[in-house]
Amino acid sequence: MMRWTSTGAITSSGKFLFLLLLLCFLSSCTEKRPLFLFGGGPPGSTFQNFAVELGALLNQEMPDIQVDVKPSSGSVHNLIQIDRAKLTMALVSSEDAQRGQAGELPKHQTSTENVVALVRLFGSAAQLVVPASSPIRTPYDLRRNRVAIGTHGSGSALSAERFFRGMGIWEEITPIYASATMSLAELSQWGVEAVWLLAGFPSQALQETNQTFPIRLIDLTEVAVKSGFFISYPSYTLARIPSATYKGQDLDIFTFQNSILWVANREIDEEFVYRSLKFLFSDRGLTQIHFALPSAWDLDVKKGLRGVKIPLHPGAVRFLKEAWFPPNSLLSDPGVDLQPKSLAALVKPDTRLKTEKGD
Repeated sequence: MMRWTSTGAITSSGKFLFLLLLLCFLSSCTEKRPLFLFGGGPPGSTFQNFAVELGALLNQEMPDIQVDVKPSSGSVHNLIQIDRAKLTMALVSSEDAQRGQAGELPKHQTSTENVVALVRLFGSAAQLVVPASSPIRTPYDLRRNRVAIGTHGSGSALSAERFFRGMGIWEEITPIYASATMSLAELSQWGVEAVWLLAGFPSQALQETNQTFPIRLIDLTEVAVKSGFFISYPSYTLARIPSATYKGQDLDIFTFQNSILWVANREIDEEFVYRSLKFLFSDRGLTQIHFALPSAWDLDVKKGLRGVKIPLHPGAVRFLKEAWFPPNSLLSDPGVDLQPKSLAALVKPDTRLKTEKGD
């Protein structure tokens, strides 16, 4: 115990004990929480906004961990960084995830085998945007024009190149690589003639631009079908953006979409994955994220495996079995294999001609 001198001072042994106790206290208070690095997207993009909101919800719900959201150039960059364990988890497009597993990504011919799926989050629709007064009426009118298509390595830029190459006009347009926010700013200043977005709808960036600069969306489905786009890239499916989704939009817009997946490095903790998914799809989790993100209307556990063609993390398998086959229910089947090879038995496949909102 600490000893005091007759003058009230602490002896040397007492000082040592006091410092030791203080050190132990401080070390326990500053013990580091497990850190999860979450890859989003370019500033202002649906990827980045969704990652920021989801990361904030996880930090709020699980104070014993720390999620840090990192902006990125997009889907392909996220895949490569997760495969190399530079990110813990991220958002990626299902088309890129599938091609990454096969070693078919541009400038990255190695399989991203360390990337596993957690769940499908939302559908990301191609949105070709021009000024409301523009003479451009079809994608073919983009010849000899500047089209902002997203940042290098983003799902947006890759989908634009795939689409325009399929049409045979890729060499006739001038692609501008920029974030959604910068692209729309350029459009409003007539710096580009069109903007290509691959984003959930309504897109917050597009809504903000449309408040002061009237825009118009162009149908893509007819051209996509005639060019064989859906045959070359079966991960993309038809989608419909209902009228009035954006200010001044009087008609439904027919386009295509890709599922956006929440993926992670295969070494991520199983309990963390399970807890995260269980909270996200709880009534409280869905209420909070729907309130924060209008584009999250499509988040639905019933669609949790739509577009998933890569292996699932064990924590995701555990959650989905529990969500889809509740204990003691008639559907309970703890032996069901939820890995992609047997998805056909569990998930109604996408129908190419289905054009419900977001489907």
